[in-house]
Amino acid sequence: MAQSPTSNCEICVQAPGTYNCRQCRQYFCEMCKNAHLRSNISKNHILLKSKELFTEDKVRCEHTEKHTFMCVDCDAPLCKVCLVNDHNGHIMEDLDKILLNLHSQASVILREYGMNYKKKCDHVLKIRDSYTKESENVEKEISDQGEILKSEIDKNVATMITEVRKARQTFLDTFPCNDVCDNALRDLHKMQEKLDKTVQRKENELSLAIVELKNQLCRIEAMKLVAPDVLSIPLVQYLNHPSNQNTTTDLLGTVKYCVMPEPREIILKRDCTGFGFAFISSKNSAGVYVTHILSGQSADHSSLKFFDRIISINGKSVKGLTMSETAELVRNSNDNVKLIICPFL
Repeated sequence: MAQSPTSNCEICVQAPGTYNCRQCRQYFCEMCKNAHLRSNISKNHILLKSKELFTEDKVRCEHTEKHTFMCVDCDAPLCKVCLVNDHNGHIMEDLDKILLNLHSQASVILREYGMNYKKKCDHVLKIRDSYTKESENVEKEISDQGEILKSEIDKNVATMITEVRKARQTFLDTFPCNDVCDNALRDLHKMQEKLDKTVQRKENELSLAIVELKNQLCRIEAMKLVAPDVLSIPLVQYLNHPSNQNTTTDLLGTVKYCVMPEPREIILKRDCTGFGFAFISSKNSAGVYVTHILSGQSADHSSLKFFDRIISINGKSVKGLTMSETAELVRNSNDNVKLIICPFL
């Protein structure tokens, strides 16, 4: 049984496959479609134009019996009347069992994604803490060396400490803080709650719950945690010169900084589901950060990465914007969206 789209009829393999059978998952030309509907076993099958989407209303039968089975061969929920009349001899499964299996699959994927996400967040926070401590240690070393050189180099000491603090703030502004990670994890918890609510549907809504869970499962499976490889924690170092130098600058030494990535432009093309990424804004206005990239979609084919900081959208700065205002900028984009981002290392 065919499972992937094709441009030709899958029966005669010559004419264009302009019709799609919902139950058989096959493409038919006009002639083969008519022959398919004349067959007793498939006379009640639903065929639509290839570009049309199937919805729950299109596969729901007209009987008053509630759906209790799923036809594996036709991938359709059935009542007892449909089972006897149209699907005799097909492989059947219990809807309750399918519902629980779908919920279990989605929950396992979501839990695994949450664990991986937390590991990435913990690593980012470790980098922030380590950099802060190293930077504070550098401040102390600079101050101590300044005391040795006495008052004649106080001005140089103050200047260098100001530069270190400015560099540290730039570094911390680039890395997401705790509430960014918490917000992203909270989104995953909300998705789990939505799964749990779906599986608690009443019996007469099982078929709707099945369709909804399938859609949720597809979205969860498409989620992709794309993060850069951070080989080591960036350090800020104080390079002290020997005290026998002639000038105060040489005596005081210099500070070595890690190289921060330059902002760059990324253009994403809209597909049927959007641009393929999600983001979180920090409560303290530290920035807007990429938190999810959907597998196989526009963002996944770009250089956009997990925790990249978004600076502007379509030329408009996101600084000071709320989460809803930032999302509105993306939604109002036409076929493309232009992002200026500060890469995560």
